[in-house]
Amino acid sequence: MSTEALSNALAGMRRFSRRFDKAAEEVTRAGLEEFSGFDAVAADGSRPSSGPVSVGTDGGDRLLDGMMNMLIAQRMFMASVRAARVADQMLGEAVELGEESSG
Repeated sequence: MSTEALSNALAGMRRFSRRFDKAAEEVTRAGLEEFSGFDAVAADGSRPSSGPVSVGTDGGDRLLDGMMNMLIAQRMFMASVRAARVADQMLGEAVELGEESSG
């Protein structure tokens, strides 16, 4: 039972690690698309006007969604880590009990 719990926890860690990577890619794509037309320094060396920079609704929403997905994946990954720790402790205690009863 404990080995199954450990296996499930490790599978969860892999799954949420992939989900985190996917969300990071979403954030990167949304950020690149949103600010692709904005150059901090123009080709001629001049600076853009100091007016407000508008953020498009679609790109901003996608950026926010991607960041939220990253946070969710991070939390789920940490929950899987905690489950793996508990399963490891259970296995350790089972081994100790087995050694005590055979000794």
